[in-house]
Amino acid sequence: MQDIVEPTPSERDEEIYAAWESGKTLRVLARQFSVSVVEVERAIDRCLPVFNSQNQMRAYKREIQKLEDVGTKYYERAMQGEVESAHIFARINERADDQNRSNSEQFATPNGPGRNKDAT
Repeated sequence: MQDIVEPTPSERDEEIYAAWESGKTLRVLARQFSVSVVEVERAIDRCLPVFNSQNQMRAYKREIQKLEDVGTKYYERAMQGEVESAHIFARINERADDQNRSNSEQFATPNGPGRNKDAT
């Protein structure tokens, strides 16, 4: 059975979401707000965007942009001779490549995301 989630978060939902973003667990939030863990999950869901391919693509693009911004910073430092920055720049590029590969495989697979055409 699919849960029905209200489209507009309440102020309390936003308070729960903010506390969750700060690192508190669902169980701690349930105690803090005197609700069940399921209610905490629903409040968080109401504050998050709908998970669909359009929102997933936006999130992917934002993540790639963040990696590029950070990469630029460490590239400049690496070119000035900072060995640690060169290492970090290489790791950032590896992460971006992994994301690009994962994304291209997901959208290029004829059987859909996560499906192996050889699977029975």
